[in-house]
Amino acid sequence: MEWDEGILTLAIHEDEKDGHLVVVYDNGEVIRVPMSKVLRMPMNVRHKMLTGRRPVFVSPARKNDAILTVYYDKSGKRYLRLDDLTAIEEGKLTTKGSKLTDVEFDSFKCCEIIEGSSHKELKRLYNLKRTSLGFQASNAYGKEELKELDKLGIKY
Repeated sequence: MEWDEGILTLAIHEDEKDGHLVVVYDNGEVIRVPMSKVLRMPMNVRHKMLTGRRPVFVSPARKNDAILTVYYDKSGKRYLRLDDLTAIEEGKLTTKGSKLTDVEFDSFKCCEIIEGSSHKELKRLYNLKRTSLGFQASNAYGKEELKELDKLGIKY
């Protein structure tokens, strides 16, 4: 699917106003924009995003939230990471983001914002080193984590 210039409309809740807007691109690059900057932007006006990149996920996030990302390696194995928002470079909507891992991956599958209260239950995914692609959540080994994600309504 090609990214065409489009219109993105977001509802920002009161408890998200001191957080960030998280933007993830199809190549796995991520940027966080302070919500204070976003809220100062004029409404009902087209705003530019990073040229040459296709956004696949845009979401408000609270300060204590984390981002769950899912990657596949060249052999088709699935890896999950849960990173604090502070691991994401801060910038503007037009700033080039960075990847959360230094490990090459075949494809970036998807992501989700996870509330701060769920981080403890996902400890084997949480704040992994950049030298790790993520936690390989297989049926047996990642059973607890997959069960917790299921409780949150996230199925991979």
